[in-house]
Amino acid sequence: MEKTTEDRIDEWVKVFETDNKPKADLIEARLRDENIEYRVKNNSDVEHTVFVGNIGLGLPIQLYVKQTDLTHVNRLLHEDRSEMLKKGDQFGTMDDAEKAKD
Repeated sequence: MEKTTEDRIDEWVKVFETDNKPKADLIEARLRDENIEYRVKNNSDVEHTVFVGNIGLGLPIQLYVKQTDLTHVNRLLHEDRSEMLKKGDQFGTMDDAEKAKD
């Protein structure tokens, strides 16, 4: 269950909700990397959540950002970064490893 609905708490707007703890952690890391202030609701309840794989059977984790950051955050969350998978990484690609053997 993942949602990007906009529920509000004062000046904070909910931008993401999930039962998937690793996915929530990735979104948090992305917000931190962009220096975006955020709040997490129900994350502390993870200790009382039963996990089946990555999916938690308990309260969903909700991420909130300030209204002033909403447009930027929505752009980040919906950004297509799949091209990064095609380029290899800092260690090169499998093709590079095969060429190095020759």
